[in-house]
Amino acid sequence: MSSFIQSLKTKIPKKSFDDRDLRIIFRDITPNALRLAIKRAVDAQHLIQLKKGFYVWSAKDMGQPLSKLIVAGKLCAPSYISFESALSYHGLIPEAVYTTTSAHTQRRTKSFTTPLGDFSYQYIPSRSFPLGVRYETNTENDHFMMATPIKALLDLVFVTRKHYLSLVHLEEDLRIERKDLYEKINDLKKDEIKELAHSYRKKTTEGLGKLLIKEFL
Repeated sequence: MSSFIQSLKTKIPKKSFDDRDLRIIFRDITPNALRLAIKRAVDAQHLIQLKKGFYVWSAKDMGQPLSKLIVAGKLCAPSYISFESALSYHGLIPEAVYTTTSAHTQRRTKSFTTPLGDFSYQYIPSRSFPLGVRYETNTENDHFMMATPIKALLDLVFVTRKHYLSLVHLEEDLRIERKDLYEKINDLKKDEIKELAHSYRKKTTEGLGKLLIKEFL
């Protein structure tokens, strides 16, 4: 292991970091020399470059790859896991989700293809953004922001613009089991769902909110 890698691990004991961290810590190294050292670390597979100026330690240095749920929040901030990825996380849809999907408040859709997987980001209105989002913790004690099941459903409806006129339609389209959905919604209050559904200012989300209240509350 090179002296630079050893120094990097000592001075930046984080699982991910960016060029700004490097410039602050390695002030005694010229920018060109620092770029060359980082390139060598990437080529030697000590580091993985996820996007320009953003790096994570490889599995051989970290012990295991950094969770996609953690990476998603760092590639584009602020953001939170939502849509199909959140529904899969909560056990509501049976299909495997290969692209980690998140919500952000930027109008432009973003996507990243990285050695750790594919990541996409869809626009959600700023007034809706903080509602129905919770901090989750994985087994490594890393924190990430995750949409609640109902928030993920409403985000999905907002983006796809689908009108669900019945629960059967929702179940068939997304392959969600009624009993599983009930378990996720029965501890919510009507006003919570109304506020969240209304925050998007869309008929599709308003309609889904009314449907869920009618069927479950």
